[in-house]
Amino acid sequence: PPPAEVDPPPHAAITQSPDGVDLADVEQTDELPDPRNPWLDVATLPPEIVSIKAQVDSGRRLGRSQIGSLRMLHRDYPNDCRPLLLHAHGYALRRWLSHALPLYIEAFELDPSCRGDPAMLNNLVEMAATETLERDASNVILQIYGSEAEDAVEAAIENSSRAVERRRLEALLDAL
Repeated sequence: PPPAEVDPPPHAAITQSPDGVDLADVEQTDELPDPRNPWLDVATLPPEIVSIKAQVDSGRRLGRSQIGSLRMLHRDYPNDCRPLLLHAHGYALRRWLSHALPLYIEAFELDPSCRGDPAMLNNLVEMAATETLERDASNVILQIYGSEAEDAVEAAIENSSRAVERRRLEALLDAL
């Protein structure tokens, strides 16, 4: 049987900061619902997603067929953020971080409570440590999580072996 239809949550929007805007001037999106782990409600999981989620959770990369399945699931369940989150997680596993970032944004805009997903923040922090995504990912972290991200950023700083990554993350931490 298909999963129960869930009323769409209130939408949120991520705004891109214009060049030259300091990270310290980016603010968390107003009036967000409490974060929730979208994977806890197994009864509403589309059955097709269960095996793909298990594959991602085990750290195995997704193939073309699984990516295609996730695209179809998003089409079939347009109000469910989980196919988008899994798609983003799959890209992050492949280190295709620039492809994962817009999917995380789209999932958040669809359901702001999805920021409680256990992997989303860590993947965004990893993106913020990179040269190419530092600004965009930091902006997203500031808007979605605000000070809620401090512990994850501090842990990433402690675990980073590269000074340049630590500097990028310290700038983000200062802005939080």
